[in-house]
Amino acid sequence: MASSKMAIEKMEFRQGYSNVWHTELMDTMNEDCAFCCYAAICAPCASYGLRKRALYNDMSSDELQELARILDCIADSVYCTVCACMQTQHKLEMDKRDGKFGPQPVMLVPPIQQMSRMDQPIPPTVGYPPPPAAAGVGQPYYPPPPLTAGYPVMGYPPPPPGPLHHHPNAPMPPQEQHPPSSSFDPNPNSKHKN
Repeated sequence: MASSKMAIEKMEFRQGYSNVWHTELMDTMNEDCAFCCYAAICAPCASYGLRKRALYNDMSSDELQELARILDCIADSVYCTVCACMQTQHKLEMDKRDGKFGPQPVMLVPPIQQMSRMDQPIPPTVGYPPPPAAAGVGQPYYPPPPLTAGYPVMGYPPPPPGPLHHHPNAPMPPQEQHPPSSSFDPNPNSKHKN
């Protein structure tokens, strides 16, 4: 009975506390820069010092010990719950791997993807289901281009024009022999000829 009376007295005493901070959070650096830097560099030390000061150096209060045990129990319960969920997830994934949910789907290579280009009136549909056909509304469905055995698809992207560009998989064109024959003049505009 005495403990409940004491708890009520503490609650009544706390009713007189103000609900407004003496210093706004964003002004703390200006008010006590040294402690703010200390708390930023060594937060556990600052927290311990403030807790000790708040308890008037009595770090073994019975109430605090009981609260610490309760918080420890809650933390252990949360940990065990999360651990149990993770282990169940792993078990279900292994059950799937081992075929306990029926036959495994066949793993196939995904279809070749194509980039949409500005010169294409219709974007490629490879890898996407055909859009639903509305009654005369929207674009018609065009089937994707046929797949070839090689990657990248030959002809896509189209080779740039001109003889200077070379596709890496194409055979090299025959090269002229070097050094050139003696009839070759490196400077055709020169006046002196041998």
